[in-house]
Amino acid sequence: MKYAKASPADLKGIVEILIKNYNIKTRKEALRIAKEEISKGYHYLIAKDKGKIVGMACWSMQGQNIDWCIVQE
Repeated sequence: MKYAKASPADLKGIVEILIKNYNIKTRKEALRIAKEEISKGYHYLIAKDKGKIVGMACWSMQGQNIDWCIVQE
C-alpha cells in the first residue's frame, strides 16, 4: 500500500470512497462535496493498493484546532 497527498487526478477515487462511506447518493454530489471541501482548505491524503484508492484522510486547520476525517473502503 502506498500513501500520498491527493492530486486532482485522484478525485474520481475520492468520490468513490465518499459514496461508499457517507450518505451520498450520486457521483455528481460527491464530486461537488469534495471540490467544496478543497475550496474550504481541506487537504486529502490517500491510500492506494494496486493503483486503487482504498482509503483517505482529510484535514483542515480550524484556528488552532485540526478537523480530521478518516475513511477506508
